[in-house]
Amino acid sequence: MTSTIIGTTILSAIGIYLILSDLLHMPSLAATQVALKLTQRGKAHGYQAVLSRMINGISRHIHLDEYRRRELTATLKYAEIEQAPETYVAGIIVRGLSRLIWAIPAAFISPILVPIIIVMTSNRVLDDTKKARRIVAEKRAAIERELPRFVATIAQEISATRDVLSLLEAYRASAGPVWRYELDVTIAGMRSGSQEQALNRLSGRVGSGMLSEVVRGLLGVLRGDDGTVTFALLDHDYQKLEVQQLQKEALKRPGKLKKYVILLMVCIFVILGYPIVKDLMGNMGALFG
Repeated sequence: MTSTIIGTTILSAIGIYLILSDLLHMPSLAATQVALKLTQRGKAHGYQAVLSRMINGISRHIHLDEYRRRELTATLKYAEIEQAPETYVAGIIVRGLSRLIWAIPAAFISPILVPIIIVMTSNRVLDDTKKARRIVAEKRAAIERELPRFVATIAQEISATRDVLSLLEAYRASAGPVWRYELDVTIAGMRSGSQEQALNRLSGRVGSGMLSEVVRGLLGVLRGDDGTVTFALLDHDYQKLEVQQLQKEALKRPGKLKKYVILLMVCIFVILGYPIVKDLMGNMGALFG
């Protein structure tokens, strides 16, 4: 019975795939495998080729409005996902359907599995939908965590030099990987073109309010402002924000902190209790001796 269900499911999936291939005018499987080998620089599995073929076919029939397409293009580019917006959306749909098809054999084996598969598929689709934005948010958070140290460095050195390019180059060596990459792009843009435009592009790429304030300060220095007071105020504000962020991180992990607090309390009791117990044992030994 089980083998019949599995066979029926496989044949149904193949039939649906062939019908969609004809309706959507998908490229041949051989051509898809060759393309995957070239792009992935490795062996292309048949399953990946089938999914890629369906994604390419469906992406031709997806039409996004101009604002949505422009926003998603910028998000994918910053997340380093080399896909067109239509292909990205088609990939989410195809992967969701490929997981949902397991509900067919599950309905014959145990109907209670069907809602479980549907819920799990829905969660994975939501995760896939948020993947690009999650990567962008993680990169932005990594940059914002480093901005207080960056601003403090600029505040110390701005009185000695107002050469913004040299300030960025000097900090680059100690920057984290995400912020260093952004500095590399910005420094290259400042060397090859307008320094103001390069800084504005940096602010636009990251999309961080904190970074926008820093960029405004740097632009003011480029235009002849003193900058000392501006970055001193930013340093003061960002130091407070850094403390608040650390407090929030501490509140998110009370369990981890709790065991260290308990360990610290045990150590304190041992340190205080050992001489007391030792003194009591000595007095009892003298008393009964």
